[in-house]
Amino acid sequence: MKSRTAFILLFVLLLAAAGLVWLLNPWSTTGSGLSVLLPQEPDKVTGVQVIGEFDTLAFHRSDTVWMLDGEEMNPGALENLVYAASRLTMRSILPAGEVRLTGPAVEVLFLKGSREAGHFFFAASSSGYVVYAPGANQYFGVEIPGYEGLALEKIFSVNADHYRMHLLADLLPSEIASVAVEPWKGTAFVAQQDSGYNVSVRLPETGEDVTGEVDEHKIRMLFSYFNTIRYDRVAGPTEADPGNLPSTPWARVVVTTFDGVRRQFDVYQWVKPGEQDPDLFEALVVFNGRPLLLVVNYYYLDLLVRGLEDYRR
Repeated sequence: MKSRTAFILLFVLLLAAAGLVWLLNPWSTTGSGLSVLLPQEPDKVTGVQVIGEFDTLAFHRSDTVWMLDGEEMNPGALENLVYAASRLTMRSILPAGEVRLTGPAVEVLFLKGSREAGHFFFAASSSGYVVYAPGANQYFGVEIPGYEGLALEKIFSVNADHYRMHLLADLLPSEIASVAVEPWKGTAFVAQQDSGYNVSVRLPETGEDVTGEVDEHKIRMLFSYFNTIRYDRVAGPTEADPGNLPSTPWARVVVTTFDGVRRQFDVYQWVKPGEQDPDLFEALVVFNGRPLLLVVNYYYLDLLVRGLEDYRR
């Protein structure tokens, strides 16, 4: 009788253990602790909040239209964020005290109506990308299967321009192989970096290496200015005539990535109809030789069109 009772007790314990394993599923490729942080039904997400150290972006979706403060956003950028979050998979579990973050943490909150559908912090670390719950003592090392080389900090961005329409360039410094500048005033130059991110500077006409003459920090800052450059609109025919543009641009900037993708900005000062002097706030840009005049705020261009003199020691 005792052996039968012991057998029944053992059987019950095994069933309980099996049920616990089924519930926790510790061998899941996502990990039960990670999955509860992520949006499980991305197509039903109607709101996203991206919270950084200084800014909070609150996006709302109606049908297929995403809005931010009354402005229609680029649906592709928002869908990338939502679906990338839903596809994050776990590479490792790390104690919080052993993780060294290499960039700012971004808090991301997903909403389905008024209900929370996912909530986590995202950051880059010395060992890769990590996701963790608010106040958690462990971090999850994550990746997106099939996109292991994707720069996830560009997707989970707290920069509002990243999500807006009319994006011309959204490059991280680590993606840029070279920047060639023909400035509006001063000396033209080409700044390059190799696969180890060592920077060099030369003069384009002679090939002379002038790396020793420039401030390395200033040159490295130049590589960071191509994050989310956008245009406001296409200039209409009554605003500007492409046939009346000067034969050479006021300034030209060409940025090339390590993948060989080239982005060329031909910048022209804009004398608006009825005016005699160039506009102080907006310029006209021909992008990659396309037959359109794009209106671009100098906020994005000012630091790009300066000569070598601005980078000397």
